[in-house]
Amino acid sequence: MDTSKITAVLSAAILGLAAFVGYNMIYVPKRQQVSQIELQLSEEHQTQQAQSEVAKQIEEFETLRKRLPPQPDPSWFTERVLSLASSSEINLSNITQLEAQTYQGFVHY
Repeated sequence: MDTSKITAVLSAAILGLAAFVGYNMIYVPKRQQVSQIELQLSEEHQTQQAQSEVAKQIEEFETLRKRLPPQPDPSWFTERVLSLASSSEINLSNITQLEAQTYQGFVHY
């Protein structure tokens, strides 16, 4: 065999080996790192989106809470009952508020 053919075959073998090693030792691990980073970015995006939604709900809750009186006032309920009773032509002689009692986790009036 002539030296140019040996050199060509040897060069092709070295090039093939270098491509194989480069692919398996450089490209594949880097591609796995890229996939892992993309997964982390996706998870972080979902986390930030969930935090944003929670923040909006907390803001809405605070807005609704500010509309409530500082102390609970059950008198509106009594007024509403009297109004409905009057419109239904029912005569109520006495409305008494009872103390709240708790039974096995439930509040009973």
